[in-house]
Amino acid sequence: MWALRVLPRRLIVLGGGPVGCELTQTFARLGAQVTQVEMEPRILLREDPEVSEIVCRRFRDDGVDVRVGHKAKRFERVDGERILIAEHDGKETRIPFDAVLVAVGRSANLKGFGLEELGVATGRTVETNGFLQTNFPNIYAAGDVAGPYQFSHTAAHQAWYAAANALFAPFREVSRRLFRHSLGHLCRAGSRPGRPERAGSQGAESSRTKSPSTASTTSIARSRTARRTASSRCSRFQGRTASWA
Repeated sequence: MWALRVLPRRLIVLGGGPVGCELTQTFARLGAQVTQVEMEPRILLREDPEVSEIVCRRFRDDGVDVRVGHKAKRFERVDGERILIAEHDGKETRIPFDAVLVAVGRSANLKGFGLEELGVATGRTVETNGFLQTNFPNIYAAGDVAGPYQFSHTAAHQAWYAAANALFAPFREVSRRLFRHSLGHLCRAGSRPGRPERAGSQGAESSRTKSPSTASTTSIARSRTARRTASSRCSRFQGRTASWA
């Protein structure tokens, strides 16, 4: 995609997740005629239905042709024209296009690193505990390969904890603990009262009397407190390490 030098006149985006939606809006605002194809009944399936509806409505206002409930089956070329054949309500639908962008997700690359030979537990991702340790306590994993969210800011967040735990594990007898990472501060879009999981599984406590912004702010504040505490402990460890050297 980054090698494109000419804007496609008709673009199909396969996928209705966060990345697919971001690129759908980007190309639509650049002037392309965008058709977004999603096999599920709505885009942004992991978000609240109200959020999906708001984004979908905005896309359509921007001229995007949002096709939910459409399962891509195959591509054809007829008289020089490229056509996507999608299934909708048991019938085939034909969607012409000039370029296609595939944003249907990705899977962790777990082959070729010796994980099988070592016996590191894996599923769809490398299995880790709250400290980002695998079933071998001296082997850590972070980022897309560990999940659950495939975002760069999630990977950066996890990397700090994995690195700190790996570096200071030898001093665990002194610290008596490792740093347990949490994704609670990574609030999802459209968190709302009565849906605490949208404000972070371990971060914010939400009630029906709290506004979405209050729940999100609470989660972020608690996360910042946790990070400051972790940084303070890290500094103490570094001081001890320096004094022992």
